[in-house]
Amino acid sequence: MQEDFIPFDSDEDIPNKRHRLTKEEQLYGVFYEKPTIIKKNIQKPAKQLDESQLEQTYGKGFALLQKNGYKVGEGLGKNSQGTTSLLGMHMRKKNEGLSFSKPEKQEDFTQPQIKSNKKPKYDKKINDEPKVTNNPDEPEDEPPASKVLMTKINVLENSLYSLQYEEKQIIEGLTELDVKEFELVEMLEILSKTNESWSDLLKAFIEIQNKSSYFYHELFIHENYTIKIFRKYFKKIWKNWVFKKAPLKGLEKLKQWEIIGNPKEVIDIWVEAVKKFFNKKWKPKKEIGKNIDALEIWKGHIPTETWDEIQKIIIARLSLEIDLWNPIKDHITIHTWIHPWLVLINLTSLYPKIINKFIGVLQNWNPKDSSAKIVLSPWKPIFGKEWNDIMVMHILPKLLYFLQEMKINKDVECIKNIKHVLIWVGLIPFDHLTKGFEKIFYPRWKKALESMLENNCNMDTVVNWVDCWKKVIPSEVIVLEI
Repeated sequence: MQEDFIPFDSDEDIPNKRHRLTKEEQLYGVFYEKPTIIKKNIQKPAKQLDESQLEQTYGKGFALLQKNGYKVGEGLGKNSQGTTSLLGMHMRKKNEGLSFSKPEKQEDFTQPQIKSNKKPKYDKKINDEPKVTNNPDEPEDEPPASKVLMTKINVLENSLYSLQYEEKQIIEGLTELDVKEFELVEMLEILSKTNESWSDLLKAFIEIQNKSSYFYHELFIHENYTIKIFRKYFKKIWKNWVFKKAPLKGLEKLKQWEIIGNPKEVIDIWVEAVKKFFNKKWKPKKEIGKNIDALEIWKGHIPTETWDEIQKIIIARLSLEIDLWNPIKDHITIHTWIHPWLVLINLTSLYPKIINKFIGVLQNWNPKDSSAKIVLSPWKPIFGKEWNDIMVMHILPKLLYFLQEMKINKDVECIKNIKHVLIWVGLIPFDHLTKGFEKIFYPRWKKALESMLENNCNMDTVVNWVDCWKKVIPSEVIVLEI
């Protein structure tokens, strides 16, 4: 039977028509098909999530991390040494274990093996040990790329497991911290409402500060609880406090407060109590010694700015008392209640007011009134330059006038009057006093001596008279020559 002839549908079905065979077609035939190339899935790095995405994804775990100082974009750990990028997921094939690794060489059966005419070169000696060469520039044999890649993958997988374990530990630790925080806050609320004794309360807060130092600072326990609770105690201590009766009241408790706090946090309560006493109940002329000694002790335990405030209060009160002071009528001299404060407070601002008080009284002063010397002499080391001005301008003119009007004759009783002037020796500058004696006293004294000699007075009487004057008047003031 003759077979039916089936023609080609088109010219393209003719295999050798206008077609040049490739090497593969020459080896395997004209119907050879190229093997399909299997593309490997390249793992893309995971995208960095922002804060809102992290909060939505991890929920309370991320909130706890934030509460303990974590910031988006920084790594975990005490010094933020952890990785800052998220690790991507690696999809494993079915029935593929965690320790699975690809063989170093895999045969690809989809790719035809083409035999090469080149013969492989083998070393004459085959040893398991690596070849040692004397040339240091010759590169060493490197392991296959697939083995290096699998080693890196194993390292990354181990790092991922380690990070996941650390994350779990952190979340568990934070949960435990939340429980401790709740218990601590509950205990503080109870302490703030109970009336524990000072020692028990102080002991409780010292224990909290030592055992829970992290919470003590992170939860602002000192600001929110410690200060408020202890301020209540200090208010009770210094309420209706009379400084002069118990000047050191509360000092020991303030020292104990320094263990857990700062005096600045409670000292304003003490200042109000002290201010109330010195402004309303203090009598500067009578209450001197105890107040100064007590304030000197307090000075070492209160802040500098607080001490400056106390000084201003005392200076203002002393200034008011000086305004009320009358040098003529008051039997208590001013230096007895002003000078004791000089060891503790600088009272320079009060000196002009005191000097004006002195000057006003000296206008009507008589040199025979020795009380002026008693009141003024203690101020010589205090006033400084102003002291010389007072002596030269307000005391010396009165004394020189007294010398000019004083009687000088052969009567020895007149020598007593010169003592009213001589009591100021050492207080008035010597050069001014000497010039006054030379100009006013000595000519009158010499004239009295000449008169005695002209009247043929007994020489023994004259000599005795001169000796009496010399004994009274110091040679530093003037030398009486015959």
